[in-house]
Amino acid sequence: MKKTKISKPPEMRVPLFNCARIVFFTDKEIARKYIKKLSGKVFDFEGYDGFEWMYQTSKRTFIIIAVFNNSAACLAHEAAHATFEICNIVQEPVKVESTNETFCYLIQRIMERFLPYLSSER
Repeated sequence: MKKTKISKPPEMRVPLFNCARIVFFTDKEIARKYIKKLSGKVFDFEGYDGFEWMYQTSKRTFIIIAVFNNSAACLAHEAAHATFEICNIVQEPVKVESTNETFCYLIQRIMERFLPYLSSER
């Protein structure tokens, strides 16, 4: 059986610290295939607007960010999760008692409310 090649998603090295690679997805199936190839794990993204997930090998750290609803606010939410992951990796003190959902949802809601004003002013 012929394997389907997965196109290379956009990625970047973590700014300032270069401690991980951030990989970005907008398509659930491509994200699912990439994660399966990377880690062997299979995710079901049914009902997800986006997600953030960190995966470490002995040589590299990957932070996966996905936004499936084309929302800048959702991207801000998932980027906030990634930022907490990065601060944890580099031992930059932040309070991480939970998954920081409250913080991330507040950023998302603020973005949703005010982002249209930035677009309309251009």
